[in-house]
Amino acid sequence: MNIAQAMASVVTRLSHAGIRATTDERDVNPPCVFVPAPAVVFRFGGRCWDATYALVCVVPDAGRLANLTALGELLDATNRALDGGCIDGAPVSFAGVEGSPPLPAYTLRLAESID
Repeated sequence: MNIAQAMASVVTRLSHAGIRATTDERDVNPPCVFVPAPAVVFRFGGRCWDATYALVCVVPDAGRLANLTALGELLDATNRALDGGCIDGAPVSFAGVEGSPPLPAYTLRLAESID
């Protein structure tokens, strides 16, 4: 199982759609999608696995209405770039690296089978 390669695939698809994406929270530069390591479930005796990502869509803090507008646009673009594979989402604050103020964000759950 190559988790890093699976994460890089998500970043590549987002980047090809013009969305800034990273697997390293230190590199988040909003608007951006942070791709953390997925939760995994093994299938068929471990020959393949299902990955569930909690992607974090992050925008700059420009006030509540502007934040929600920017998040909505980023959520839509992210889901389109991932072929509509996002299952659901929830509002969160993105803490980022230590000492950074929290930023407005949404998590999107993406489930994929990895062979």
